[in-house]
Amino acid sequence: MGGRARILIVEDIYLVAKDLQESLEEMGYTVIDIVDSGKDAIERTGQRKPDLILMDIRLKGNMDGIEAASIIHETYNVPIIYVTAYADDHTLMRAKRTEPSGYIIKPFNRKELHSTIEMALYKQKIESFLKDREEFLAVTLRSISDAVITTDLKGYITFLNPFAENITGWSQDEAMGKHIDDVLVLVYERGEEMNVYPVRQTIEEDTTIVLENLFLLSRDKKRENILCSTSPIKDDKGSIIGTVVILRDMTEERRLQKELMKTQRLQSLAELAGSIGHEFNNLLTVILGNIELVKQGGGVKAEFKEGIEEAEIAAKKAKGLSTQLLMFSKRGEPAKKEMDVKKVMDSIIASSSRNARVEFEIDFADDLRRIEANEALISQAIDRMMKKAMSLFAREGKIIVKAENVVIDEKTLVPLDPGIYIRIEIREHDVLMPGEQLESMFNPNFSIEKRKESIDIASAYSIVKNHGGTIIAESGKDDGTVFYIYLPAIKERIPRDEASNNKQHIGKRVLVMDDHELVRIIAGKILNHLGFEVEFARHGLEAVELYKKAKENGNPFSVVFLDLTVNFGLGAIDTIQKLLEIDPKVKAVVSSGYSNDPIIQNYQVYGFCAVITKPYEIEDFNRILRKLR
Repeated sequence: MGGRARILIVEDIYLVAKDLQESLEEMGYTVIDIVDSGKDAIERTGQRKPDLILMDIRLKGNMDGIEAASIIHETYNVPIIYVTAYADDHTLMRAKRTEPSGYIIKPFNRKELHSTIEMALYKQKIESFLKDREEFLAVTLRSISDAVITTDLKGYITFLNPFAENITGWSQDEAMGKHIDDVLVLVYERGEEMNVYPVRQTIEEDTTIVLENLFLLSRDKKRENILCSTSPIKDDKGSIIGTVVILRDMTEERRLQKELMKTQRLQSLAELAGSIGHEFNNLLTVILGNIELVKQGGGVKAEFKEGIEEAEIAAKKAKGLSTQLLMFSKRGEPAKKEMDVKKVMDSIIASSSRNARVEFEIDFADDLRRIEANEALISQAIDRMMKKAMSLFAREGKIIVKAENVVIDEKTLVPLDPGIYIRIEIREHDVLMPGEQLESMFNPNFSIEKRKESIDIASAYSIVKNHGGTIIAESGKDDGTVFYIYLPAIKERIPRDEASNNKQHIGKRVLVMDDHELVRIIAGKILNHLGFEVEFARHGLEAVELYKKAKENGNPFSVVFLDLTVNFGLGAIDTIQKLLEIDPKVKAVVSSGYSNDPIIQNYQVYGFCAVITKPYEIEDFNRILRKLR
């Protein structure tokens, strides 16, 4: 240690100080300074940071060496050796209180001085090491994300980290010295108090105890779901000197486990919903297709006409239900297509007029643009907002319904991207909604009494938002209550084509591949109605064989409709690959409602020319065939 130690001498007699300096330097130490007062000793200690101080008790000034040593000990924790002529009991008692590292009586000999200095420096080094280690361990324990409690051999608490303080409700100062059983109150998950005390068992059995599915009752009677692990603390001889208790908060983990179980149950339910929705769409395809053919065929007696229209409206509502099932099954985004909002609104208003005593005032712009949307979902959203408006009055009332094109820019106070939108306005003039209802109406939990209606409104809002639009509700004394539905419009208005029975494709041949017989039949009827010759295949291999023979015979199919999924044989994906090998210019349309494959949104990547979604109608076929001609 020798020459590395830096020593400050505090001595008021110059000759004694110089003698000490010579002796220390001969021993290999470095004297950094000599001062003769307590004030200077404190100041130099702060400035020079000595490794050790040799302190005389009698000094110049009003402060003696013991007072100076006391301040230095508390402020800088530098070891001090008294080198003094005082040996009386009173002085010794005062000096002891400053916890000196040595006490040498003048006159001293060099050997005694050297050994005392070396012992003081060694003691300081060991104490610093232990203090640093203790601080490191304390910081580590405080930083651990689990709660840590330590006890002595009798179970009395000696330490709590901040996480233990938080979970038990006891601060370390309050818990220190208390028995662990008074602070750590554990109960089983089912509620009764424990009859096993982990700390006691650990000490008695010299083993680690791990307890799960427990609740900790905190000081303020809160219940925390925990895992408790208790282990013995042993000295270097292997004797137990205490215990360490680790408490892990299992609340989040248990919540995640429950969520995982819920997710698994929902996944099973989603698969069932997807299967039902798929079959439901096939049946709706048959129902809607036949209804449209009957309507377009003419000759329906007047007394049956209204019933057929109501059947069509009901089938389209069922189409919305099917869409919801398929959305729940998470089979991709809802398929969207070009949609005539006016046509949908006319149907909804006609249905609402028959089922309620309400008067409608309608104002639709002549140049109303079309939108790209899932017709079933948007119809459902508009219908629910219409019903909400009708529910505002008790018996009779008047609903004003408008639809127009609007331009949204950065200055418009509507939370939408700039662009052209269709704005549907549904207004009831006589009834006001309270402000809190307006602010919360799109939250499914805001109305306990009208829970279903609340969920329906929240669902309508979600549908419109998912289509890039929004719904805004307003209510004022002069304007009543109004709902604005904004939906992004197609950039260029596409003229409506009412020629659903266009015969210009007569003579062209179409192949339909679908594993559902009734779907094949209605598809054939619709295509025949549009002037096409149709052949059918139940699966991909049949379709490939029919296409190949027709091409070889010089009578090829102009368009092929392929069902995305079939129960047996090849579906659309495998079939299109084989057809492309036969004819790279094949015009193939993939038929589906939803899919967990990215095919519907990216059909061109797979070689398809278009998509037709079930349940399809006459206009769907007509639109696609016009596109492909």
